[in-house]
Amino acid sequence: AYEDTLAAFVATQAPRLAATLCEGDPCPVCGSAVHPAKAELGAQRAVDHHEVDAARAEWSTHADEASRLDEKANGLCAALGADAEGPIEPLQAAVNAARESVEQAGAAAGRLRQVEADLVAANDRVDTADLAHRHLTESLAGAKTADALAAAEAARLRGHIAHLDLAELEVRRTQVAVLQGVADSLESAFLDHTGKRQSASDAQGALAAALSASGFGSVADAEVVLLPLARQNELAGQVLQWEESVRKATEALGTLAAVGVPAERPDAEALREAAGRAAAESSDIARAHTTAANALRDASEQLQTSRDLAAGSSDLRAQRDNAERVFKTCNGEAGIKVKLESWVLAAELDRVTAAANVHLGHMSNGRYRLTRKGGKGGLDLQVFDAHTGRERATASLSGGEQFQASLSLALGLADVVSHGGTASGKQFEALFVDEGFGSLDPRALDDAIEALSLIQAGGRMVGAITHVEAMKERLHPGIEVKALPDGRGSTLSVNP
Repeated sequence: AYEDTLAAFVATQAPRLAATLCEGDPCPVCGSAVHPAKAELGAQRAVDHHEVDAARAEWSTHADEASRLDEKANGLCAALGADAEGPIEPLQAAVNAARESVEQAGAAAGRLRQVEADLVAANDRVDTADLAHRHLTESLAGAKTADALAAAEAARLRGHIAHLDLAELEVRRTQVAVLQGVADSLESAFLDHTGKRQSASDAQGALAAALSASGFGSVADAEVVLLPLARQNELAGQVLQWEESVRKATEALGTLAAVGVPAERPDAEALREAAGRAAAESSDIARAHTTAANALRDASEQLQTSRDLAAGSSDLRAQRDNAERVFKTCNGEAGIKVKLESWVLAAELDRVTAAANVHLGHMSNGRYRLTRKGGKGGLDLQVFDAHTGRERATASLSGGEQFQASLSLALGLADVVSHGGTASGKQFEALFVDEGFGSLDPRALDDAIEALSLIQAGGRMVGAITHVEAMKERLHPGIEVKALPDGRGSTLSVNP
């Protein structure tokens, strides 16, 4: 569809150009102001370069999708191995069988998991029952043992009381109770006496310790020197006053020490000299402070001036930043890292190769297609070979194939230049091809002649410079150059 669109664009160039001609205006091709026989579209529909670009974009999209599907198909074929060459029915049957087996295995796995869960629950119930049984067995054995012991103890007691007199036993029980009360009273009195003896012992020890610490030999000696209570209170007041005066003196000494007053009287003369030096240093510091203050004021004024300039030049700085970004982008230092010149040329080269591939497809029977490599700014060409499904360097083409590619690029460039838009819009009415036909095989030669004929049918003049006889037979020779028999020159003849 893209090739048909481009062919229709080429075929309708002359009518489209004729539609823009006005009587009296010079023709952009021949310069004549008279247009007696304008080319007409007839049954054809005019095709502009926008449709060509749209067709090229759609072709590129489908080409990418085809490449992706080819890669996917190659991966599937590699995974299938030898089965990739056979029919699909056995593979489909094997897949269905495998899917059914997987489903059955999944169902069996589900049933197995349920059985395993039931088994675990049953094992838990068995363990619980075993534990309960062990507890019951142990409890039963303990009960039997206790019952046997109780029976033996009962028999023993019955043997002891068989010969006792119950009346005498009651009398003795009463006597035992009375004796127990007397014993309890004696024990309480003994404990009270023991506590009092311990308290007296502790008091005697405390008294001895106090006498030992006081230096008195006995209590009587201490009572001799014992002061009256009033005198003791008076002395206690004096002690408190002395402690308060000591506290105030200590605080005063701490204050003097905090301000740096030494314990001894300092040297007054040395202090006066130090004061003089401190005064001189203070003057120097004051002058330095004044200088710094003036410098700070000047710096503040300059800073304010700078801020005013910055505020007033925001638009200029924004323009500068925009210009710098545009420069870096155009110079390939930002964005996609491609210079503007390379990016524009790459875009134009895409258009040229798209137009050239229409002619190259006709010449190579759809085998070759030129592509651009190197990313968004690359300007190198490579050729896609439909026979191998891969791209390779243009240098790998044979001589005839390189001639076809070069001729296609020349024709594509002429088509793009005449499109308008980013091109010049000028028509190339004459095309000269110098040699190269001798390197073509008969089929390629026919394709090349057909392409040149198609260009000539579009209203252009084609000049082929060649010595190939087949070209002379197929094309009308306009100028013939023949060598003289003696080999000392040649003759030239112009055929109408």
